[in-house]
Amino acid sequence: MDDLHRFTEFIFGEQKGYVYAPVKRPDEWDDQFYKWPDQRDELHAWIETNSREANADVYLSPAVYKEKAATKVSLKSAQVVWVEFDGQEQIDFHNLPKPDAIVQSSSSTHLHCYWRVDASGVDVLEEVNTRLTYHLDADSSGVDSTQLLRPPDSINWKYEKPVHVLLAHFEPPTVAHNFKEFDSAPKVRIHTATIESVDLVDARKLLLTKPLPADLTRRIKNETPDPPTEGKPGQRSQFLFKIASELAENGCTREEIVTLLYYVDDRVGKFKDRRDRMLRLCQMADLASHKVETAERLTLYTYGEVNDHVDHLDWIIPTWLHTTGQMAISAASGVGKTQFAMQLGVSLIANVPFVGMTFPGKKEHRILMFSLEMDVRELRYITNHHSKNEWPEWDKTQFIISDEIGTYLQYEAVIKEVKPTVVMFDSLTELFEADMMNPQDARTLMRWLRKTRREEHFASILIHHDRKEQGSGRKQKGLSNLFGSFVFGKDTDTVVNISDSGHKSIGMELELHKCRFGPKIGFKLERDENLIYTRKKELNITIEERNPLVATGKDAAGSTESKRKDLGLG
Repeated sequence: MDDLHRFTEFIFGEQKGYVYAPVKRPDEWDDQFYKWPDQRDELHAWIETNSREANADVYLSPAVYKEKAATKVSLKSAQVVWVEFDGQEQIDFHNLPKPDAIVQSSSSTHLHCYWRVDASGVDVLEEVNTRLTYHLDADSSGVDSTQLLRPPDSINWKYEKPVHVLLAHFEPPTVAHNFKEFDSAPKVRIHTATIESVDLVDARKLLLTKPLPADLTRRIKNETPDPPTEGKPGQRSQFLFKIASELAENGCTREEIVTLLYYVDDRVGKFKDRRDRMLRLCQMADLASHKVETAERLTLYTYGEVNDHVDHLDWIIPTWLHTTGQMAISAASGVGKTQFAMQLGVSLIANVPFVGMTFPGKKEHRILMFSLEMDVRELRYITNHHSKNEWPEWDKTQFIISDEIGTYLQYEAVIKEVKPTVVMFDSLTELFEADMMNPQDARTLMRWLRKTRREEHFASILIHHDRKEQGSGRKQKGLSNLFGSFVFGKDTDTVVNISDSGHKSIGMELELHKCRFGPKIGFKLERDENLIYTRKKELNITIEERNPLVATGKDAAGSTESKRKDLGLG
C-alpha cells in the first residue's frame, strides 16, 4: 500500500460519507466529491491523475460530509485533529503526544500534523484545533474544520520547481487519542461569526485615523515578504500574523484587524484567490487577539512563591546583563561605541577579562551583530586593529555580522537561524525607523525586543547615541541624555555611557547611567593603538554617591568591597 492509500485509510477509516478533494488550477477550482469508502479507488485515481498535471494543486479535506457540500452545516465528522506549520524553524510539541502522521508539503518547515481521535463534529474539532494551534504557535489559518490540506504523493506547484508532497512520519496508534491528552493546550476564545468583505471599512481612512506606530503603518502600506521560490519557502503567513498581532497589541478591534489584513493580503496574495479568504483572515485576527489577551493577564505570586521560584538570573556580565536581559551602550558620535561593543563580543567568546571584569564560568557564546550603520569595509578597519591585540585562540566563526538593514521579520529569521546568546544592534536609531521621541512607537519596538529575547533566549545590546555631543569637558548626566524617548532607558536593564572630553587631562570615562541589578559605578578608560579599551582608575564620583543604599558602606549584599568582587571588579 503506498503512502496516499495509507494516509486516506488513516484519516477516514470506518467513517461513511462524502470526501472532498478539489483541484486548484490557474484559473478555477475543480470541485470533486467521492463517497467513502465505496469510491476510495476513484478518489485515489483522481488525486494521482491530477498530481501529474502541470499547475494542478490537489487538496483534501480531512473531514467526511453528509452531502456533496464542503460546508460546516454539511460536515458529518472527522477522526483526526490537526495543525499546520507554515515555515516555523523550530517545532516543539511540548508535553503533547507526538503526531501520528506528518505530511511535508514543501520544505522541512512546512508540515501538516495529525492526531487520531474519536470521530467528532465541527465544534469539538475546531475547539481542539484552535487550542493546539495556539499552544504550538502554528499557522492560524489551519484551524477550520473544513480546512483543505495537501495529501501525500501529490505535487505542490507553488514553487518554481514542483515539490513532491511527502508522508514524512507515519505511526498510527492502535487506539485513538483521548481528548484529555490535549488538556495542556489552553482554552481559546473562538468567534463564531465571520466578517464579510462587504462589511469592511475603508482601510486607507482607517490608517489615517487610527494612531498606529509609524513602522507598523509603513509595513501595512508597503512591505511585501519574499514569495516562495525553489528551496526557499515564503513567509506570507508569518508576515500577516505578525501584522495581526501588532494591530491587536495596539488595541485594534476584530473588524479593524480583519480590514487591514484584507488590505495587506491584496498585495501579499496569501489568501487573495481563496474562497475561504474571509474565514482565514478572521481566524488569524482571533488568534492574534487571544495571544495579546493571554499575555496581558496578570500573573499572581505569593511572597513565598517568589522567594522559592526555581528560575534565577543567569549572568553574562554580572549585574549588568543576564541571559535574556538588555543593555545599552551610549556615547556621542565618534567616541568608539562600535569598537567597544566588538571588543566585548570577542572577550565573551574568548572568555577573557573585559575592562577589568571577568565573566562567570566558561560559557560558550555566539554573538550576532546587526551593523546597521557601518558596512563590512568599515568594520574591517576595527577587526584589523583588534586582530593585532594578543588574544588567546578564539573561534572567529562564533562572531556573526550582518551589515544590511532589514525588517523585524528578517531579523527574527536570522536570529532563529544563528541561535545567538547575545545580539547587538548598531545602532538603535537605524533599527528604529519611526519617531525616536514618540513613546508609543518606542514601546512597540521595546515590546518586540522583549518578546523576541524571551522566545529565542538571547540577551540584547543596543548601541545608541547621546542626545548631545560632548565637549569642553562637560559630562553627560543620566538617562535624560539618552537620545529619543524615555522608554528606551526605562525598558533597558543597564545603560553604559562612554564619554570623551577631548582633553588629555580628563580623557575617556565610563559611567553606568542605570544599573537595575547593581550599583552605578564609573571609571576611566584608555584606548590603545589597536582600539582596545582598558580600565584605569575609579572616577572621583564614589559608588556611595551613585547609590544611596550603600551610603554607609553596606547594603543587602554586604560591604562595598564585596559588591565590587561580585561584579568581577575585585
